[in-house]
Amino acid sequence: MNNGLALALIAAIGFFAWPIVGRANGVNSFWTVLIVTVPTVVITSMVRLSEGGTFPSTKASLFLLMAGAMNGIGMLAATRIMQDSRFDLSALFPIINISAIAISALGGLILLGESFTLAKGIGLAFACVAAWLLSR
Repeated sequence: MNNGLALALIAAIGFFAWPIVGRANGVNSFWTVLIVTVPTVVITSMVRLSEGGTFPSTKASLFLLMAGAMNGIGMLAATRIMQDSRFDLSALFPIINISAIAISALGGLILLGESFTLAKGIGLAFACVAAWLLSR
């Protein structure tokens, strides 16, 4: 599929539906993350292997393993928020999403050398204001 918007919508559903499904079914954060991870690895591996390609370098693999560890911690934290009724889901989950926007923009700037335009700066400022308003 080469439609960026369609891929973004599929990604959003894929990334943010599973914690809600876990909470709706009363499964704790550990089991939710563990059970969700297994089909994630299987599906992504099958697709990637069918496309061919080479294995990443050792250095890239080490960085990816660190990123995977961060992802696991993030999944546990997000699932805990999604499943614990003491947390205000309607405030915290949008803050996670807004933070992802800021991290993506800053990561693109710092790690990928992407340009930082006035529009991106204004967008990030609005995102920060939105996060602040949601936390009130």
